Amino acid sequence: MANLHGLSFPLRFSPRGSLSTSSGIDKIKDNIKSIVYTSYGERLMMPNFGSVGYLNLFRNTNTQSIERLKQQISSSIEVSDNRIIVLNLNISPTDVDGRLNIDMTFKLDNYNEYHDLSILLEE
Repeated sequence: MANLHGLSFPLRFSPRGSLSTSSGIDKIKDNIKSIVYTSYGERLMMPNFGSVGYLNLFRNTNTQSIERLKQQISSSIEVSDNRIIVLNLNISPTDVDGRLNIDMTFKLDNYNEYHDLSILLEE
């Protein structure tokens, strides 16, 4: 994997007081979280960046809406970061209202390594 390096998401401070950074696959996972946690239009200079995850937090969920949300989040990840290929994405509501568990398997377009990521989407 190319030497990918940048600020971690969410922004936090390291024990030494500087901004924390991440690299490699951890940076890719941070990028995916950033896409899922950001709503469309939230970044003024990048209006097509983000997903519809937060818009669906408190809606009634049935199998049709979950399938539609899976497709929307998967395509928004692949459009926002074209290095990522989403292989499997599962969304399940939690027992607490306003929370969704997102479990996904992805790979980078030039590599045959598969990676898992779990995201808790909540208000």
